[in-house]
Amino acid sequence: APVSAGKEKAVEKILEEIAERGRTEGTILFSAEQFRSSVNPNITGNCSTSLYGRTNTMELANSIYKNIPPSCQTMMTTLKPGESILFSPELVSFVKVKFPSPAYKLPSE
Repeated sequence: APVSAGKEKAVEKILEEIAERGRTEGTILFSAEQFRSSVNPNITGNCSTSLYGRTNTMELANSIYKNIPPSCQTMMTTLKPGESILFSPELVSFVKVKFPSPAYKLPSE
């Protein structure tokens, strides 16, 4: 659901509806974007749980990241593959998480 208008308008309206009313009906929406700032703010504003990967300082300068503490923003520019920053209302603060390597990448014994 990009911010720019175009052919995606119908899809954008559907995603807005799911994001706005989905939680009350038990629907969970998963999404992945290269740049969160390029997603319609009506959708990102209704997200309760967010997982942030490595990004650059130009992206972090966008106002959508203003609620992320500067220490976490700095960490987001240096994350290694498999590392992310998790935020959820149930958590007290942002948490750095690391996903395990896939089984085919594990050293053989």
